[in-house]
Formats: sequence, structure tokens, C-alpha cells
Amino acid sequence: MEEKQGLMQIEPTDAEFQLWTQKYKPKNISQIIGNQSVIESIVTWLRDWQKVVIQGLKKPVTFRGTHLIAGQNTENPNAKACLISGPPGIGKTTFVRLLAAEFGYQLIEQNASDFRNKKSITTNTAHLQDNQLIDMNRQQVIL
Repeated sequence: MEEKQGLMQIEPTDAEFQLWTQKYKPKNISQIIGNQSVIESIVTWLRDWQKVVIQGLKKPVTFRGTHLIAGQNTENPNAKACLISGPPGIGKTTFVRLLAAEFGYQLIEQNASDFRNKKSITTNTAHLQDNQLIDMNRQQVIL
């Protein structure tokens, strides 16, 4: 605090200038509101990913009509990858960031709008095309 001409001036804190969306964003997965069944499915899928994909301990899956049933609300509990989609602003990126942090994964973010043509897409995704696992000792997630 400073005093100028008999008036007290209070220095604002960083929190006072944060956007509301930053100030109150969830700090862990349990603070996310909405889509609980989807969140639980993805958390279960990721928790079991190493056993299922790396160790080959597949989960039993049965088909009923055109739907895949596996005891949980997952479409394929033995999948190597997960696609999260939805309209802008619903928390997809926030969820993935929290998920990576809670499971100890390093997050690699790439914005699709950075790739404007075939050459830039090919160049920036070439390391994914060989279908090899990324260094599992570093545990990385690509977003």
C-alpha cells in the first residue's frame, strides 16, 4: 500500500485482473461440472490404457445390435486413442489438461488452425504416422 496526499492506494493483486474463466476454472477433474458419465468413461479408459494397450490385457466386449457394451459407458474400452469432440467452450481442452496432469502425462498441444495446407499437416504429424508409441517413460498426451 502507498500513501499519497493522505489517501491510501491499494495495489491490486493478479487475481483481481484475471478473467472470470481463468479465476474459477477447475483445478482438478472432480471440479468439472456436467458430462459426468463421459468423464468417468474416459478416466476409466485412461486408467486401464497401459494394461490394455501396452500389456495386451484386453477387456471383454460384447455387441448388442449396433452398440458396443462393456459394462461402462465407453464405446471401445480397448481403444488405443480417444477422440473428444463437441462445440467450442464446453471444457474439452480444460478436461484434457487436467486429465494429463492427474495421470502424470506430459501434454503436447497442437492447434489445428496452425496447419493450413497438406505439407504443413504432413510435416507436423509425421511422427504419428508410424503408429509407434511415444516414449512411455515420459508419458505424453497429444492434444
